[in-house]
Amino acid sequence: MKKLTPAEVERLICATTQDEGFGSVHERICLERLLRILQKKYNFKDVLELRARITKGFDNLAIMDKCNITVSDPNIEKIKKDWLYDQKPNFSNKFPDDGKYDLVWNFAMIQQHPEVIKDMIKASKKYVLIAAPNFVSLGTPFHVAWHLITRMPCTHAEQGKVSLRTRGGLETLAKRNGLKIVQSGYVDIPWWPDTAFGFKDIRKFLKIKEKPQEKQEIQNPDKYLAKIKSYMFLETNPFLYPLATPLFAHHTYVLARK
Repeated sequence: MKKLTPAEVERLICATTQDEGFGSVHERICLERLLRILQKKYNFKDVLELRARITKGFDNLAIMDKCNITVSDPNIEKIKKDWLYDQKPNFSNKFPDDGKYDLVWNFAMIQQHPEVIKDMIKASKKYVLIAAPNFVSLGTPFHVAWHLITRMPCTHAEQGKVSLRTRGGLETLAKRNGLKIVQSGYVDIPWWPDTAFGFKDIRKFLKIKEKPQEKQEIQNPDKYLAKIKSYMFLETNPFLYPLATPLFAHHTYVLARK
């Protein structure tokens, strides 16, 4: 079976996940690029994504041409059903074997379930990668204000421990669990703030009746990807990146080693 090139992965993501919204697709492209950079730098081969509720496992496509991928999740049947390409990872709903994987990673869940890091460490023989929404971003005041005004409970990924939604907090969590920090930073850094709520939430709060939605027209994936790349200037420019973080970054991450 033909393995996808990095360019083909990005095009596939843009062609098949537009229903998630532009910001989410932008996030996916940024995350899969980070995974590719880390794989090239640290040369891990056996990779486990432990708990894939947020990513649906899709972002592993970025390194599937280089690595043996396993996606483990309690709701693995749903993830298998929604998988977007013929080339598949190993799917599992069982607890992973101890010390089997070069890298065990998780995206945007550790702030709600910090205990998961112990399972990640047990499954890893070398690296652990954790990432969480960035609390110190410009979008946080808008997100807090939204819930204060609406009195709606937070169901976004931004719920969970505030201390684990900072770069320093993730580093502290890793160190407390006996890990050594290898690399940390920020990912998904567009120019707009991450408020976590959107126009659909606003219409629902204002009780504006939604019009029956027609099937969303899929935009040309090449043009869609070109637009995303044009909005990645803060992330890809070595001079702007230090100035943009952490205020513009939507997520922060830590790569640590046993």
